[in-house]
Amino acid sequence: MRLTFHGGQDLNYEDFVLHIHSRVVHVQSEQGQGQAPFVLPFDSADRWLAASAHWNFMGRPDEGWRRPSPYGEAVGEKLFEALFSGEVLQLWERCIGRLEGQRDLGLRIKLV
Repeated sequence: MRLTFHGGQDLNYEDFVLHIHSRVVHVQSEQGQGQAPFVLPFDSADRWLAASAHWNFMGRPDEGWRRPSPYGEAVGEKLFEALFSGEVLQLWERCIGRLEGQRDLGLRIKLV
């Protein structure tokens, strides 16, 4: 896919497609295909907290600033580690490495 930005620069995207099925994450990418086990890293109480993590802010409304909670960042890290392991992580690293120095190429993650 090719997109044009305000500065007139065209940017092409390669897809990194993740499909989760029966506790396995499958990947299709420009660098190949692979799979790895997938287990949600949360218990049922954590799932509710993960779903609401983006609403979790520190500070007070009248202070005029917000910053994401440390819990939201931890949720993201756990999800990344659950999705990107084994062959999936290796393919991700190869795709990212291919992009180095290429200002007109990006990588898009698709969850299907």
